[in-house]
Amino acid sequence: MILRNFRTSLKFLLILFALIGVSEIFLRLPLFPAISFRLEDKRLHCLSKGRIPWIRLCPNSDKNLYLPQKERGYRIRTNEYGERISYEPGKEPKLPQRELWIVGDSVAMGYLVQDEETISWRLAERKPNLRVRNLGVDSVGTLGILNILRENTSTFGLPKSSYWIYHISDLEDSFREERMLHSGKNRFSIRLSYYLSKYSALFDALKILSENFKPELAENRIESVPESLSPILTANHPHRTALLSLFSFCKENGFPLVLVLVPEPNLEYLPVFRSQLLEELKSLAGQNGIPVLDLRDGLSSFWKSTSTPLFLPRDGHPNPTMHARIAEAIEQDVSKR
Repeated sequence: MILRNFRTSLKFLLILFALIGVSEIFLRLPLFPAISFRLEDKRLHCLSKGRIPWIRLCPNSDKNLYLPQKERGYRIRTNEYGERISYEPGKEPKLPQRELWIVGDSVAMGYLVQDEETISWRLAERKPNLRVRNLGVDSVGTLGILNILRENTSTFGLPKSSYWIYHISDLEDSFREERMLHSGKNRFSIRLSYYLSKYSALFDALKILSENFKPELAENRIESVPESLSPILTANHPHRTALLSLFSFCKENGFPLVLVLVPEPNLEYLPVFRSQLLEELKSLAGQNGIPVLDLRDGLSSFWKSTSTPLFLPRDGHPNPTMHARIAEAIEQDVSKR
């Protein structure tokens, strides 16, 4: 009886592994471009070393990615430090120069836009006297940005200026990062999900299906923050706590951070120029001595006079036009500091 049960179990496992293997091969065919994008996108990302699995861009990458759901393709290249390039390889400034850092998440990195369309690339063209670095990483939150600033300050010293392109997704990212910092199970789950997403087409297919039923699970998702009669950033809110940690780091180390505010998209991907969250954030930054570069009024005037779209269709991330406008504003602002 025991031998029979063992043979039955073994047969079942062999059939299961065979089905998984066939599925992995089948789902990697060109018939499934969304899955191909997930696999390639995860190979663009690495986990940091150490106890906390921070997401980073892998060094020395060069990938052409196409996201079929958004009908958008783009090339993304990184340098030896795992930063999205701001210059054609070999054309970086040769002599040691003061640096200008662009920090943030997918908006700063330039999600779904070409290398040459990013904020950092456009600034590198306009500011040849500065070495421009793109420290943006998609899906990173406020605590992740703080970690990036600590690492780079320790290695490279203080920049001349740095600009944090704030993104409304940081509000929810703070909850995720707080769980990661305080839960070993959560850190294990992040690592497991990362490696499965990187190597398993079947896992990515299941994730895509789950996101179709629950859009809030999608990565790099854009969603407006609803207005509230009470404050959003309450005293114990994880995002407020993360913001104060970042601001304290800047004050204690003399780090030259400028907070950049841009409009957020609505459900039709049209710009929303007034936001309770951004007003509370602007006030909190001012109370902590953090300069704010508020581009909402300028972008509002530009949009109303030209009707030029500012966000990518079907997505909500800034399009090349907004990247150019942000770069122009930073170019003017950095000359004053």
